[in-house]
Amino acid sequence: GTFDMGVGSNGALHFAKLNFTTTAKKPRLSLNLNLGLDGTPLKITAAQPLSKDQKATITFGWGPRGVLLTLQTLRTLSPYAKLGLGVRHATNVGLTWLFKIEHGNMVFSLPITLATAEGPGYYPFKVLYVSFLSWIIDSAVADVVNDARLALLGDAAAAGDDATMEDKRAVLEERRHVMQMAKAQQDAQVQKVLMETTACQKRRGEEERNGLVILEAIYGIQNEASRCMDVTIQLQFWVTDSRLTLPRSSKCHMLGFYDVAGVYDEDNEEDDNEGSSFWMGWKSWWSGDDGESKKRNKIRPTLKVRYKMGKGVYEIEVNDEEGLVLPSSHALLLGDSNMVT
Repeated sequence: GTFDMGVGSNGALHFAKLNFTTTAKKPRLSLNLNLGLDGTPLKITAAQPLSKDQKATITFGWGPRGVLLTLQTLRTLSPYAKLGLGVRHATNVGLTWLFKIEHGNMVFSLPITLATAEGPGYYPFKVLYVSFLSWIIDSAVADVVNDARLALLGDAAAAGDDATMEDKRAVLEERRHVMQMAKAQQDAQVQKVLMETTACQKRRGEEERNGLVILEAIYGIQNEASRCMDVTIQLQFWVTDSRLTLPRSSKCHMLGFYDVAGVYDEDNEEDDNEGSSFWMGWKSWWSGDDGESKKRNKIRPTLKVRYKMGKGVYEIEVNDEEGLVLPSSHALLLGDSNMVT
């Protein structure tokens, strides 16, 4: 759960906001309580992947302004773009068609009001019509995207001239994954270069006071050089007053890091239910089938750090999602800094 307070972009004061989210993935439930000026302070959200490239969310809200009910799907078009479609009913507004495009950190959202709750008796018909229209558009986009992906393979795919559709998809998926990994490595390298000057200044300052100096830090799958990265500069960058504190979360999200294990994002680990198969997606919602047998095996990386503090040289290794505080009483003393480097 989380708690925060502040002023939103709409000028509303959020002075007591609570959020609780389940750790279960099928489906993921969230309870949001906003005691600020939100018209529907109580919201319950259920999020469920329908396929590897699509997930759906249902939100129910209640408050002084009445009831809020939202059904929306979000489809991944590329590693950097997503398309969202859905409908929303609000007591004080009526029926709204939701259209959203995400590209990187930019989000374009276009809500279109179609009818008021006090309108004619065909309001329920409009709900069904807009829902069906959203599904048609989403299915068409999914078909176009999938066809474009398969076209990249050509008539003679890398899997062979006689490759099945599943083989072609597998080859394409592997290519896309390799491209994502390459971009992540490139981004991490650029970030490392930007951090280097500050890291070197901090290192000199720590050496002058016999403080915390990171001698070597390796993040990745130990004993697999191709899946490891040197993060000495990155860790020294985060040292402040002879102390380093890393949170209890995967280090791959930190500045200058990337996912060395090559695993998929947890929201994309679901079994691929092939293209626009709407009914297969909803079947997985109700059945709770998470395709565990087809998931890529996760290999958890570790962070191994050798550091100098005072006259001693120490070494410690933690799992990816463990927190780390240096200097640490759990670190192994290797010897005097005049003898060990």
